[in-house]
Amino acid sequence: MIHVSSPSHPPSLQVFYDGQCPVCRREMSWLQQKMARSARGEHRVEFCDITHPEFKPESYGLTMDDFMAEIHVYDYKQDQFMVGMAALRALYEELGMGHWLNWTAWPVIKPGCDFAYMVFARLRPRLGGGSRCSTSQCK
Repeated sequence: MIHVSSPSHPPSLQVFYDGQCPVCRREMSWLQQKMARSARGEHRVEFCDITHPEFKPESYGLTMDDFMAEIHVYDYKQDQFMVGMAALRALYEELGMGHWLNWTAWPVIKPGCDFAYMVFARLRPRLGGGSRCSTSQCK
């Protein structure tokens, strides 16, 4: 399944993640569980696995390389994409867990956190062991 969202509300955010990355897959699964158990219940996040055969990056005006480089979140209210740590901060904020990542936006810390995420994003294909990709879309 490509998309998972609340049927009662249109999504406010759409997160695009690499479903072949073990770390990414675990985090998105954990976030989906948190969203499902949330007392707030108004979270409207749609999860999109970019490695699904039906995913077409060009329909979003981006390439697969763009999506694979780092996590993307599309904000329907702002009508824009966010990438990297900004995307994660927006996602966690929408799910009521912004306090977990808000500190990563503090002026003195933000450049280091953004850099650390960029390094992680480049190394993540090697994390988790084994072959990370069985589709022809991955590199």
